[in-house]
Amino acid sequence: MYRFTASCLLLVLLHSPVFADETAIRTFVQQYAADFNAKNASELTQKWVVDGQYRDLSSGLVWTGRDEIAKQLEIVLSGAITPRLQVTIDAVRMIGESAARVEGTNTIELAVEDAASGMVDQFEFVALVVLEDGSWRFNNIDERAIGDAAQEDEAAVDRKDFTASLSQLAWLQGEWRDDIEGVNVTTSVRALPGGQFLLRVFSREIEDAEPLVGFQVIGHDPNADQIRSWSFFGDGSFGEGEWQVGDEETTAMVQSRLTSAEGVRSAGTYVIRQVDDNTLNVKLFGRSLAGEPLPNGVPVTVVRVDSSENGSSEPTIQTQPIGSGE
Repeated sequence: MYRFTASCLLLVLLHSPVFADETAIRTFVQQYAADFNAKNASELTQKWVVDGQYRDLSSGLVWTGRDEIAKQLEIVLSGAITPRLQVTIDAVRMIGESAARVEGTNTIELAVEDAASGMVDQFEFVALVVLEDGSWRFNNIDERAIGDAAQEDEAAVDRKDFTASLSQLAWLQGEWRDDIEGVNVTTSVRALPGGQFLLRVFSREIEDAEPLVGFQVIGHDPNADQIRSWSFFGDGSFGEGEWQVGDEETTAMVQSRLTSAEGVRSAGTYVIRQVDDNTLNVKLFGRSLAGEPLPNGVPVTVVRVDSSENGSSEPTIQTQPIGSGE
């Protein structure tokens, strides 16, 4: 009876959405390697999101955008020395149902004609993959060459799990404006006294619609050892989220849940990437409303502005009697 029950439980686990997604992601990554070895640049290109990014952290090389990545792949695969890629996946960590962090090792062998053996390079990688239009795609890949013992010790520190230090989100602080035509979205992020929480205050103004104002508190949950956020909006809706910050501290992923004033629940995963000191890129994946899936959001560029451009140090929340609804 015990063996039968254990077998049934194993079958249930293997057919659960989490295991199914992890298997699909592992298959996707290995297919990428197969396409690379087949020199199929067009298939490789389609496995990236439009604004994806590849970074070689050892050399400082950066390819940004699907078009740039396609161009560079064509150059690599058309060279006189034929590269062969082998991928070893160490871990797949799901982030909601539409994104995952993949860690592993890439081995590149350069086959040189008339040579007994080729040159071999190894890289540790961390990748973010996202579900877009029903297919898994790379959002970004960070690689670091595996070198001598000192370099490996440094890389081991860099490979640490997402930590919950709020200082990792220091680049969010300041005054921001969404670059969207016809919509005025302003955001102010600052540290609260004591430095243990960030306060994010935002407002959205659309023509012929009531302005929406809200605020979000971001802090460290010591029990979960994770960054969390709690959000409250002027229309009565509220939400919470779990944050994960990438090793290089330039990407944050937020698994967000929202409850409307009417009790309707929605969810989604935000990916916030620091493009440079004055620009952020925000994407929303895995959206759902009342349990029904919705299309992914359109990527939004957010630019830093002077406080004077936002009209004040932060969007204003006017004090009103509780329950007034006005």
